[in-house]
Amino acid sequence: MPISTLANLEQYLELEKVSENVYSNVSTLRVPFGGRGIFGGTLVAQSLYAALLNVDEKFRPISMHCNFLVAANTKSRIEYHVETLRDGKNFCSRQVKAKQNNQLIFLGSISFRSERLEGSSGASDSPKLSHYRRAPIVGKDIPSPEDCHEQTEVFMEWAKNSKDNVQLQKLAKNPQQLLDSYDAEPCKWRLPMDMFDLSQVAPEEFDKFVSDRVLRYWVKSKSHFKSPRFNDVAIAYISDYFFLSSNMRLNMQEMFTSSFSVSLDHTIHFYDKFNIDEWLSFSIRSKVCQDDRAMVTGEIYSESGQLVATVLQEGLQALPTHAQLEPQQRKSTIKAKL
Repeated sequence: MPISTLANLEQYLELEKVSENVYSNVSTLRVPFGGRGIFGGTLVAQSLYAALLNVDEKFRPISMHCNFLVAANTKSRIEYHVETLRDGKNFCSRQVKAKQNNQLIFLGSISFRSERLEGSSGASDSPKLSHYRRAPIVGKDIPSPEDCHEQTEVFMEWAKNSKDNVQLQKLAKNPQQLLDSYDAEPCKWRLPMDMFDLSQVAPEEFDKFVSDRVLRYWVKSKSHFKSPRFNDVAIAYISDYFFLSSNMRLNMQEMFTSSFSVSLDHTIHFYDKFNIDEWLSFSIRSKVCQDDRAMVTGEIYSESGQLVATVLQEGLQALPTHAQLEPQQRKSTIKAKL
């Protein structure tokens, strides 16, 4: 049976070779607080890791496209089957099929690029286009990690202010389960107090259209990695944390109160190199909500402002029957019915 290791992300996500191009988890994988199955970021990260074990070390991932098909459980191992789609001098592609008990549960397609282009591709001296949405300004758009709050402080304040919310009664009475779940994670966060507690949200935030709101926080690994290549695997892991859940907060609904929430697909594009044991900021936006489908986008930046990765996810997310919509949401619902 797999052994349980979570404090170190590199150890937790470690894979062992089962047969040619097939790998399996070593650690016992876990279900996050409020989850239906193994954390989706684990499947994304281990699929990427399996693909990395199957390509030359000169290649770095540039994109990953994922489909969550079936919730994974903790009772049996997951096998990652790697298929070569293309091998080239400067680019290569892999498809990874994650299976549990011979059932396909997850599908990932990863594109890699050589860090040093060879041949005519690397010989060009022409200027290169370069731009991206600017990073949040520390102290203006987002407090510094030191000025944000540890997750324990945020969760305890949220639990204290949630005693009147029917959906959060369990949390209000016993917040320790939530605290233990995130304390056990191999990452640590620095969060704004209003990320979970709607009573802390500034009044002007309610005046913004949903798609114009941004939720930002800091994250980093608790440990340093032996292999620099593992930084991209770690990004794949953290890219799914709080991601779809943040759609609730951006729509001014309490986090973790949806009646149903499940990820459908997940896409990552990788950019500048980084160290995951240094603070990274995550900026999340809710782009579309329609027919219980929610699309969220995110940008991950280094503390110095370099773009590390962009993330896009669509999921199914349904509100509880007693949920109160904002006025702008009620108008949209009425127009849709007309």
